[in-house]
Parts: sequence; structure tokens; C-alpha cells
Amino acid sequence: MALPRSVTRARRRLTLPKPFAVVVLIALSLIPLIYAAALIWSNNDPVGNIGNVPAAIVNLDTGATVEESAGSSSQIQLGDDVVSALVDANGDSKEGFDWTITDADTAQAGLTHGEYLAVLTIPADFSANATSSATVEPTDAAAAQQGMLSITTNDATNYITGNMAQSLGSTLVRNLAETVSSTYLENVYLGFTTVHDSISDAADGAATLADGTTDLSTGASALADGASTLAVGAGKLSSGLSQISSATDALPTGLSSLNAGIGQAVTGATDLSTGLATLQSGTSSLADGADRALTGATQLSGGLSTLDAATPTLAAGAAQVASSLDQFVAGYDTMTDPQRAAALQQLDTAAHQVSDGAGTLNSSVAALDAGAEDLVGTASEGTGLSALAAGAADVRDGTRAASAGATSLAAGLGSLGTGFDGLTVKLTTLVSSINTAASSSGELATGAQTLESGASSAADGAHQVDDGAHTLSTGLADGVLEIPTYTDSQANQLSGVAAAPVALDAERENAVALYGAGLTPYFLSLGLWIGSLAVFFMRPALNTRLVGSRLPLWLVALRSYLPNALIAVVQATLAVLAVKFAVGIEIANLPGAFGIAILASLTFMAINQALIALLGAPGRFVGLLFVVLQLSAAGGTYPIQTAAPFFQTLHNYLPLTDAVQSFRTLIAGGTLGVGPWVWNLVVWAIGALVAIGIAAFVSRRRLNRSEILAAAPLPVAVPQVA
Repeated sequence: MALPRSVTRARRRLTLPKPFAVVVLIALSLIPLIYAAALIWSNNDPVGNIGNVPAAIVNLDTGATVEESAGSSSQIQLGDDVVSALVDANGDSKEGFDWTITDADTAQAGLTHGEYLAVLTIPADFSANATSSATVEPTDAAAAQQGMLSITTNDATNYITGNMAQSLGSTLVRNLAETVSSTYLENVYLGFTTVHDSISDAADGAATLADGTTDLSTGASALADGASTLAVGAGKLSSGLSQISSATDALPTGLSSLNAGIGQAVTGATDLSTGLATLQSGTSSLADGADRALTGATQLSGGLSTLDAATPTLAAGAAQVASSLDQFVAGYDTMTDPQRAAALQQLDTAAHQVSDGAGTLNSSVAALDAGAEDLVGTASEGTGLSALAAGAADVRDGTRAASAGATSLAAGLGSLGTGFDGLTVKLTTLVSSINTAASSSGELATGAQTLESGASSAADGAHQVDDGAHTLSTGLADGVLEIPTYTDSQANQLSGVAAAPVALDAERENAVALYGAGLTPYFLSLGLWIGSLAVFFMRPALNTRLVGSRLPLWLVALRSYLPNALIAVVQATLAVLAVKFAVGIEIANLPGAFGIAILASLTFMAINQALIALLGAPGRFVGLLFVVLQLSAAGGTYPIQTAAPFFQTLHNYLPLTDAVQSFRTLIAGGTLGVGPWVWNLVVWAIGALVAIGIAAFVSRRRLNRSEILAAAPLPVAVPQVA
């Protein structure tokens, strides 16, 4: 049996989903997507957006002076380097947070009131301490300290910010440590260079000293050789001069003998002249002494022959004396004894005179010899005394006197020859001594030159030795001064500071002990919201009996809210107790935490009740959407400045944010006021109660309309059976 068409159509209407049900199904399907997308979007790149977090820089560094090398230094401003690494010349941040350069008081006030989430402080002695390992004296090694950067955060504002600030500070410290270590090592290596230069100077000085010692040794050797040669030359000169002195001492005696001989010769010649005069005057008696005259003439002829043979030798010896004296005078002028030179000059003149006289005597004797021969003549030719002898007997008496004079003359000329022989010997000795003295003077001059050269070399070597010794001493002294010495404790102190010249003092104001304590405000607020939302899965948002009564709407709304409010108080109290005693989270202001928890729970309960009262079942969906927006915009984990701009805009207007911020302050402590957030929660709660009243008004109108419709008969469709 086929069903009527109307029944079939009715069944079809019952199986087809209504449009609203489709919307609900779609919305429910989108809840995971909305949650995931919102939370991921808000936490997409918190580290990359850390540059939006407000922070302050306080640079108090006064700098430090670092010695680079001998006589030069440089000014180190590590504080400025830190600022330059974080902020550019225009004041825009380059690394890390959104930095603002300010003073210490402003920075602290901003940190306390949440205007700055971090404050980086560079102390006045930062550069001095950071470079102290390179600048401190070895005796003051204990004064070497680390340069300490201080970065301060406030856990009452945001816990994660402290971790981010510490990470940023650690990176900054590492970079600064590399810079400072580079400066330290540079100074160490420059110190090695200075030591190298000093030792190099010392080496140069040592080389100069060695060269000077060599020159000094050479000069000393040359000086010794020159002194030896000079001594030998001086000895020879002294011997030659002694011989000259002896020769010149004997010269007057020889000249006296020569003079006596010449005197005798003159006397004999005078006597001869007298005898000849007597002979001439006595020619009248020639006949009587002819025999005797012949005999005397014969003897005279023989003596004169002998004299004639001797006089050329005398003339030659005298000429030789003159020549020797010329040589002596020529060489003796170079000597330093003017008196001896004058005496020898006189001797030279006398020798020339002797030479001339001897030559004249030689000529006269030759003529006398010829005359004597003619005087003697020959008996056969009837010439001379030979011819006269026969008849000049009377001349014999006169020739006796002539014979006596000739004898005296011969004796005088003999003495003259003897004197000239002695003079020749003396002059020969004198010439030899002069030659020896001349040779010795040459050796003496050579020795003196050698001595002078050796002395000059010795003096130069001595100067080089002195300069080299001073350079060596100075270089070694400078090198020693440049090489520091450390005790074990000093070395440990300096090595520790040099290894970590910069350190970070990460200070957390109102610090919480654990990571969980930092996230407790976020999770506690979320738990209160979920707890309030869960209530309305079990309870209605409005009391239908109260809505249908004639009570004022505000009283209907309030009485509908009060049971839920009681649940909210219980939820808040239990949550705080669990956090404090079960989980063990330290809460700085426990009464305040109870108060804020109750206020937040009451507010969240009112908001969720208002949404469900106004929208019915879809209100739960809106509540879920609302909580995900609040979670994304509350800044419960990372600072809100790291979230997307959309969530930053919502941050200050949502109640969950006020609960999170309040719990942070009350758990961590501090003076960050919770008053504004309390008022925001109160405003939200009042608004939600007003919305509940509106929902009661709408529900009452719906209820009244339903009652009117229920009073009228409803058409009933009777199925028709075919």
C-alpha cells in the first residue's frame, strides 16, 4: 500500500537538514581550524618580531685608555660600541628589542610601569673593566675585572621577555668578548713586537759591540806593532845619534891635529924659504958646498918625489871628505838639531878649504919636484946641481940650512897626513852614523804612522764598543721592562678575565622561580574561561521560570546569574588553591590573587552566560571563538609586541588580557598597578549583566508570543491512507 503523497513529502522534510543546522555543522567543523590558525598566526615569528618589544638603553660608560705600543695609546669606548651595535645613527634599532636611549631614572620608571620590558645598563667602568686584562700592571693583576653588562627585565610584566633578553645579552656579550679579546691579543702581540724591537736593538748593539771589539783588537794589534817598530826605530836612532855624537866629539881633535900639521908645514916651508934665501945669498960660496948640496939635492929630489906621490892621495881624500860632508849636510837638515847642523856646515866649509889647499900644495909640490929635478940635473948634461956640484962646493953650507928646513917640512907634512887620515876615519864613521840615523828615522816615521793608525782604529773600536754596550744595555733593559712577570694567582686572575672579558648580569625584577610560574597567569586565566563556558553545557543561561514571571528584568538577569556566579567563585578559589599548594607556584600577593581570580571568573561567567542567553546554542560557539581571539591577543607567553598587528590591536580591549596582566603582577610582585585591569574586568562584567538582562527581555517576549500561539487551535494534518 502506497503512502499518501503528503506523508511522503513530510518524511522528506524531516530528513532534509535545515539551513541553520548546516551552518552549525560548518561552524563546528571550523573550530579546530580557527583555533589552530589564530594561535599559529599570533605566535608565527615571535623571535623575528622581537624588534617590536620596547626596551631602554642606559649608557654610563666613561671609556678607557689602552696602550698600543711604546709612546702611543687609544681611547676605547665599548659602551658606544654596544649602543652602535643595537641602534643606528638615526636612533632606529638594528638588533634585538625596540631600543630607546635614555637615562637611568627614566628607564627604571618605564620598567616598573611596563613601558619598557627590558633595560640594558652599561656601567661607567665597563670599558675599563673589560680591557683591564690588557691594561692592568702585573703587580696589580688582582684589579683585573670583567666588564659587566646589566640587562633587567620585570617578570611582573612578562616572563618570556627575561629569557629573550638574557639570550640577546649573551649574544651581545659574546660579540663584545671577541672584540675585547682581539684588542687584548693585539696588545699582547704588539707587546711581543716591542720586546722584539728592544731585543733587536740589543742584538744590533751586540753586533756593534762585536764589530767594535774586532776593530779595537785590530787597532790594538796595529798599535802594538807600531809601538814595536817605533821602539826599534827609536833604538836605532838613539844608536845612530850616539855614534854621531861620538864622531862629532872626536872631530875637534882631528881638526886640531890637522891644524898642527898645517902649522908645521907652514913652519917648514918658512924655514925652507929662509934656507933657499940663504942658499941664494950664499951662491958665492957655492963651490965650497957643492958636494954637500948635490947630496942634499939628491935627498930632496927623492923626498919631493915621495911627497909628490902622496899629495894626490891627500887631494883625493880631501875631496872625498868634502863630498861626504855635502851629503851629511843635505841629510842632516831634515833632523831637529840646528846647532849640530851649523857646526857641520862649518866643518863642510873647512873641508872645502883643505881640499883647495891640498890641491894647490899638490901643484906646488909637483912644480917643486920638477924644479928639484932640474936643480939636480945630470953630470953628463952639465945641468943643475949635478953640474954645479963639481964647482959649487961653497954652496954646501947654504944647502945644509935648506936641508934642515926640508926636513921640518917633511915632518910637518907627515903630521898633516896623519891628521887627515884620522879625520877621514872620523868622517867615515860620521857618515855611517848619519845613514843609520836616516834609516832609523824612516823606520821611526813608519812606526809612528802605524802607531797613529792603530791608535785611531783602537779609538773607533772603543767608541763602537761603548755605543754597542749602551745600545745592548738599553735594548735589554727595555725588553725586560716589556716582558711582564706574574705569580700563579695573578696569572689565574688575568687568564680568567682575558678568557671572558665581558659578562652579563641578567637581573629579573620580581623574579619567579620556575617557567611554570611565568606561564601561570596565562593558563590560570584560560582555565577560568573554559570553566565558565563548561558550566553552560550543563545549565541553562536563563531561568525560564523567572523569565515567565513578572519580576523586573534586571532582577531576572541577576537571579539567573547568581547561581552561576557562585560556581564561578568556587572555581576561582579552587584554581588558586591548586596553583598555590598543589602545583607549588609561589604567589607574591595571595589575597590579591584570590580577588582577581574571583573577579575574572565572575566576569568570564557573565560573558559566556550573556552570549548563550542571547544566541542560544550558537553562543557557545561564539564563546569558543572569543576565547581563541583572547588567547592569541593576551600576550600570555611571548610579549604581545611580537604578535601580528591585528592581535596587538585587540590586546588592550579583551578581558582575558586584563586577567593575565593582573595575575602576573600578583604572582611576581612589584608595584605594577592592577587597578586599570580591575576596572576593565568590572566594565566587562557589568556589560555582560546588561546583555543578560537584554536576553531576558528577548526571552520574555518570545515566551509571551509562544503562549499566545498556544492558546489558538493549531491545524493538524491527518494522514490519508490510500
